[in-house]
Amino acid sequence: MLSIALQRFAALPTWAKTLLVSVALVLVGLSVLLSPLVVVLAFLVLIVAVFALVIRLLRHRPLRRWGIIAATSLVVLLVFSGISNALYFSGQPEEQAKSPEPHKQTAKPDTKQKPSKQAEQQKGGEQSDNAEEPHPPATVKITRVVDGDTIEISPSVDGKDTVRLIGIDAPEEETAQCGAQPLAQQASAQMANWQGSKAKLEFDEDLTDQYGRLLAYVHVHALVDIMVNEDMVLGGLAQVYIVPPNTKYEDRLREAQQEAKKKPIPLEPSIWKLSSAKQAQLADHGNGIGQGDGACPPKPQSATPAPTSPSPSPNPSPNRDYNAPNPNAPGNAPSSAPSSAPSSVSPAEREDCISKGGHLVPPGTDGDGDGDGCAGE
Repeated sequence: MLSIALQRFAALPTWAKTLLVSVALVLVGLSVLLSPLVVVLAFLVLIVAVFALVIRLLRHRPLRRWGIIAATSLVVLLVFSGISNALYFSGQPEEQAKSPEPHKQTAKPDTKQKPSKQAEQQKGGEQSDNAEEPHPPATVKITRVVDGDTIEISPSVDGKDTVRLIGIDAPEEETAQCGAQPLAQQASAQMANWQGSKAKLEFDEDLTDQYGRLLAYVHVHALVDIMVNEDMVLGGLAQVYIVPPNTKYEDRLREAQQEAKKKPIPLEPSIWKLSSAKQAQLADHGNGIGQGDGACPPKPQSATPAPTSPSPSPNPSPNRDYNAPNPNAPGNAPSSAPSSAPSSVSPAEREDCISKGGHLVPPGTDGDGDGDGCAGE
């Protein structure tokens, strides 16, 4: 078969011979470069050939063709295994052979450097201890939401049950002096979605803040792990507020903030959608919004109900005593009647005056327009 192939090759024109030789050289070169792949293919072919030989042997069939295939694949496997080892795996033995040389060269200085090595080992031990988490995580339940960045937990950790979320600042709720900042209620409502959930508290370098609250990254599990700190920023209801040394997730939180700025959630409130005037009422944490520690919006004034009278008669004209406290009202009545009250007033007239919401005065004084001795009726 080989002689027939050589005769046919010799009969070809020169250009065809040159082309075939070039193609063969290219294939050999590629095979050498891809020798690991060739080894795998040769191994697979060898397995198939051996399996075919066994079957043909059991059936008493000729073995010549599959025998040639098996022998050829075995030769290719051996040859290209050597090529592959030479090209891709020869560096390791050389490195291993060279590695003892520096030890031989530094064998003498080792005796002098023993104390420094011991010191390095001690330092390495200290660094490994410091590399551990300074405060182990805790599993708790979120029992109450204070606002968009503060929650209460149970059980307490180190005797503390209030947690301030690290790395974020949500709009502030109403205080005794100031009204609520824009979107404060929405931020609290978003945080309230996690109330009653189990959470894992992950701590950073500083465990508490100046107010004695725990500082933590709050993780809840809802199909996937969710860091509530990041979730509030992604939802546009909190801005990034990094206070060193608690900077473990600074990059992650800032990426979430950029996402909230560029792609706010449609039809959902966001601090990045607010007008400039309302954004100015937030705290300034270097994110391009807010002023100082945040403005103090005026508290909404509740409408005072108009005074009502049990009498169907129209109210008298206003005067300086009309809205004055009634000394005869329950809890405000003096221990005795005022000395200026007329002594000739009968008990029936007194009760009638009080029932009309008035109080006894000398007739004709300010507030007693009709001169009957009953003012503010």
